[in-house]
Amino acid sequence: MGVKNLRVIYDSDATRLGFDWEENTDHVYIYKNDLPEPYLVTLQEYKRRGGYIVPRETGVATFRVGEGENAEEIACVTGRAKIHARLSKKIFSTIHSVYILTLEADQPVPAHVIQYEKYPALRENAEPVIYSFAEGIGTTPITRHIVTAKQEKITVSVTDESGIYDLKISEGSIWDCLKRKWKR
Repeated sequence: MGVKNLRVIYDSDATRLGFDWEENTDHVYIYKNDLPEPYLVTLQEYKRRGGYIVPRETGVATFRVGEGENAEEIACVTGRAKIHARLSKKIFSTIHSVYILTLEADQPVPAHVIQYEKYPALRENAEPVIYSFAEGIGTTPITRHIVTAKQEKITVSVTDESGIYDLKISEGSIWDCLKRKWKR
């Protein structure tokens, strides 16, 4: 008795755990990493709600569904992640521009979720060069220095379409970055 094909379903209104029920199974226990007691979910309740609705909170949680050998485990983001990207431009060079991109998030963000693009200047229909963050973003700010040709542009975007990531981009000057650094 148990479940198979455990998955996370991100909707605009809720985060759900979905799974396929094995034959002759009418209930399962769901264990959350930080709770001592499991939650009992019946097949009828599961069908009525379209899955197990994950409580809204900020962070990443691990869930185990089922018991013994048939148990499956999965981690998911349990609330909307807020990502702040600050893009500042250094003005010291006449040939190149250097952008300082600082990213911070209120919870860990996987590497595939956010990227930045360099758009070539003075070329019609040129495709952007796309860069990602191999290590993802943690709750500690990360900084990248991006060197571009003088007329190239930088954009930052979220690639995940689930709607659980809020990206706020602010632009500033290098002086703003230096002020923030000196205040620490």
